[in-house]
Amino acid sequence: MPLFGKSVVFDVELLDAPPHNRYSVINPIINGILHLKFKENVKRINKILLIFSGRIYIRYDAFYKIDPKTKVNEKISKTKVFDRYHLFEINLNLEIPNKKSSNNEYSFNSGEKIDCKFQVEFPQNKVLPSTVCCFDDDDYGDILAHYDLDFKIERQGSHDNSKTYASYRKPIQFQSGVNFTELNDIKILEYHNNILIKNKIKKFSYDERSKALIPTSINNPHLKTKNLRQLWDDRYKTNNLTDSMRTIPLTVSFAIPKILDLKTSFVNQIQISISSNLLEYGFNSNDSVEFKLNGQSTKLGYFEIKKLKIRLNYKTKIITDKGLLVLVSGTFVLSKIDFNNLNFDICDFTEDTKGNYKFDLTSEMLSNNTDRDINKPLYQFSDETLCCPDDRFLELNYGTSTLSFKLTIDDGMGKTYDYRFETFSTPGFLMNKRMLGESYNAPPPMYSE
Repeated sequence: MPLFGKSVVFDVELLDAPPHNRYSVINPIINGILHLKFKENVKRINKILLIFSGRIYIRYDAFYKIDPKTKVNEKISKTKVFDRYHLFEINLNLEIPNKKSSNNEYSFNSGEKIDCKFQVEFPQNKVLPSTVCCFDDDDYGDILAHYDLDFKIERQGSHDNSKTYASYRKPIQFQSGVNFTELNDIKILEYHNNILIKNKIKKFSYDERSKALIPTSINNPHLKTKNLRQLWDDRYKTNNLTDSMRTIPLTVSFAIPKILDLKTSFVNQIQISISSNLLEYGFNSNDSVEFKLNGQSTKLGYFEIKKLKIRLNYKTKIITDKGLLVLVSGTFVLSKIDFNNLNFDICDFTEDTKGNYKFDLTSEMLSNNTDRDINKPLYQFSDETLCCPDDRFLELNYGTSTLSFKLTIDDGMGKTYDYRFETFSTPGFLMNKRMLGESYNAPPPMYSE
C-alpha cells in the first residue's frame, strides 16, 4: 500500500514474492521496484538509498548469570535486560533511471514519477532467526526479531552534508530453520487418541414391520431433561431412547515426521486415520443394521471433521554479551484450518487384521475440502513464521520447538470432540551443507533440560 507523505508518495512492489512476503533460506533474494511520486518541486536530491537490515530487541527479566570461567549458572536477583542487536545491514544506492543529473544532483517537478529497481539478499553466511515477536507465556518479557527495507531520499544540504528529505520503511518476513540430516532417514512419529462418543443417535432405525430403515424422530437426546419430557412425549421414555442411542468408540491416529520439512507440502507429510473397535463395545460388525441396511446408512457412524489447529511450542535460552541468561518459552497459533463437507461413516470402514474398523484420510480429501492451500509448505500458509530449533537470536542461543495439533470432529448433531496431539515433531528445512554452500555456518545442537 502506498505511503502518502508530505512531499513524496512511496509504493514498494515486490516481484515474484513468496506467500505473505515471507522469504526463507531457500528463497533469500528480494527483487522489487520502488515507485515514487513527488508532490512538490524539489531540487538537490543527490541519492535514493536502500538500507536492508535485521535487528533483535530483547526486553526480559533475567534470574541467572553465566560464570565466564566455570560456565556455571549463578542465581542472581531479578535483573532487567534491555538489549538491541544488529544482525546485518546492507546499503544500496538505487539507480535513478532516465534522469540527468547536474553535479550528481537531481531535480523533480510536482507530479513527477520515477521507478527504481532493486535487489537485495538475506546473508547466507550466518544463521538468522525467523521474524518473530515472542511474548513469554510467563510474562517475563519479549523478544522481537525483524527485518526491514528502509528507503531514504537524501537531499544536499547547504554545508555539503546530506539530509533525509523523505523516508519509508517496509517490513519483510523471514523464515529460518535448517536441519542438517540424512534426508532418507527421517523417523515417523505416531500418536493415538481415543474418545468414547456417548449417546450417539441414529438418524434412521430398523423397523421390524416394514423390514426397512425409517427416520428417527429424535435429533437430540436431551438427557438432562428427558425425565420431564417423557411425561408428554413417549419418544423420551428410557426404552425408546435406548433403542436409538449407542456409545461409539472412535480413535484418531496421527502420524508426522520427526522433522517436518518446510520445503515440502504439509499435507503430504501427515497421515490421519480414523478407527473404531466395534467388537469390544458389542457390535458384530459395521455391516449390521446398527450402521446400514441395503446400502443405506443409519448415520449412527456418521461424523464430520471440522478443523485442524496447529500450534508451535518454543523454548530457548539466550546468553547476552554481559553473561545474563534469558529463558524464553512461548506458544504460537500457526494456523486454523477449516474443513468443509469432510465427513466419514463407520459403515464405510474397512476391517483390519486386528478386528478394528479403519478409514484413512487421504491428502486429496484433506486438501480438497479446506479453506487453505495445505498442499504448500507449512510456513507458506501459516499465519506466523515458525521459530525453529536452530534460530539464532545471538551467538549463544539454544532452542527447541515442537508442533502440536488439535483435530475437531462433530458427531453430526452439533456436539464436537477435540483430539489433541502434543508431538515431538520439529519444523525445519531438511538440507545438507552442500545445498547452501560452504560459507553457511551450521548451528550448535539443541539443548536439553
